[in-house]
Amino acid sequence: IALIVAAMLITCVGFAADVTRNLHVISGAERQLAEIEPLAESAAQLRDKVTFARGWYDRRPEHIDCLVALTTAFPETGTVWASNVTIRPDMSGVATAIAVDEPSALAVLDALRVSPSVSNVKLAYLRRADRKSQEVSFSLTFRFQSRSDS
Repeated sequence: IALIVAAMLITCVGFAADVTRNLHVISGAERQLAEIEPLAESAAQLRDKVTFARGWYDRRPEHIDCLVALTTAFPETGTVWASNVTIRPDMSGVATAIAVDEPSALAVLDALRVSPSVSNVKLAYLRRADRKSQEVSFSLTFRFQSRSDS
């Protein structure tokens, strides 16, 4: 009987030690969870926003991509500005602009010609805006290579 009692006592002590160790592990895991919970919520919100934006991005009109290609051809310095842009359903278009001088206008034309998404870039006209300044007005035609053309 003494051996059985001793065995049961050792088993109970081992069981109590195992429960205590597991409680410490669970307590540590709960602390870690409490620390990362705000980060997890923030990540979930970001995931939801990206998922929403991806849906819009995939369904965006191709005209937006065309406008992006045109915009990147214009210098950031403000030496050239568009006065009119027309994009037809077949993704061909006309852009009319004003530049502070002729080289600035030709730089836009050259930038569009090297753009991989724009083709058939042609200068329709280039003329001085008025006799008193160096400003020029110009117009160019182009064709945007839409996603379906690729």
